[in-house]
Amino acid sequence: MIGAFHAEIWRETHSGFAPTAVLERLDAPHRIHTWCHYLNTLQAKLHSIIALDENTMAGLIHFGPASHPEFAGSGEIKHLYVATAQQGQGVGRRLMGTAFKQMHSDGFTGAILAVLAENQAALQFYHALNGQTVCRIVDKGPIWKSENLLIKWSNLDPAFKAA
Repeated sequence: MIGAFHAEIWRETHSGFAPTAVLERLDAPHRIHTWCHYLNTLQAKLHSIIALDENTMAGLIHFGPASHPEFAGSGEIKHLYVATAQQGQGVGRRLMGTAFKQMHSDGFTGAILAVLAENQAALQFYHALNGQTVCRIVDKGPIWKSENLLIKWSNLDPAFKAA
């Protein structure tokens, strides 16, 4: 369920940006394999949260320690996806708020995430949550080389109100 949701929303979000071959390769079986790995790997301070609307997935967020050495001490939002029908309903804001509170509890001093540079809707969302673009990075990835922007939050105050 999680892998299929991730594949569907990722494809919808990236269909105007990613090459067709990449959209085809990052299918549900690929994402299911990835999520099985995530959920079966015990790593301190690594969390996954699923938002439900009735019994339907509305969104998901996956976060933990930053994978970029220069951001040691920060948490990293590794995945945030919201169902198309749920976008604009506060699901993403609530997931981010919950993640920030958990990162603060885990002792992280800030948060980062990388977003595709062309994804203007996501950039607007992150900037509305006071995220700051700090640099442009190239994700060489195993499948697709993409240009991303690194977004940073310097304060994970537990009083953060994302909604």
